[in-house]
Amino acid sequence: DLFCLPPPRYMYWTDWGKHPRIEQAALDGSHRITLVNTSVAWPNGLTIDYFSRKIYWADARLDKIEVMNLDGSNRGMVLSDKLPHIFSLTVLGDRLYWTDMKKNSIESLNKRTRNDRQTIIDTMNDVMGLKAVNLGQTYGKKMHLETNILMSLINVNSNSSFRGKHVVI
Repeated sequence: DLFCLPPPRYMYWTDWGKHPRIEQAALDGSHRITLVNTSVAWPNGLTIDYFSRKIYWADARLDKIEVMNLDGSNRGMVLSDKLPHIFSLTVLGDRLYWTDMKKNSIESLNKRTRNDRQTIIDTMNDVMGLKAVNLGQTYGKKMHLETNILMSLINVNSNSSFRGKHVVI
C-alpha cells in the first residue's frame, strides 16, 4: 500500500520483507524514516485519516488493526478480536471499514469508541481491496454535509460477479 498526504507532502507505505515496517518519505524520496518496525509482521491495509491526522493499518499475520499519529507517535491497538485475515482497510468519518479474506466479509467499527462492530457483507468470495470516500466533501474551507460511501471491490476471481464493481452505500 502507498498513500500520499496533502501538504507537507509525505508518502507512507508498508513493507512485508525480511524486516517488516511502515515508512514515510517526502514525495521526492528524501527524509525517509521508519515509523514502525516492532511488533509487526504483515502490515497492510494502510489508510490515512486526513482530518484526525492518524494512520491506521492492519496486520494480516498478527490479526490486528493499529493506529498512530502521522509522525509515528502514540501507537495504539484498535482491534485484535476475530480478525482471521484482514486484507484492506479504509476510513470514512468515525468508522473504519475492512475486508477479511477468510470470513469473506466487509466489516466496520467506530474508530473513536472502538465499539459498534458491524458486518456489512458476509458472503463475498475473494474479497480484497476496499476504499470509502465521501463524494460530497471537499478539502479546504468548504465542506458538504451529504455523505456517500463508495466502496471499490477488487476481486481476483475472474468468475465473480463483483469483479471491478463499485458498491455505493
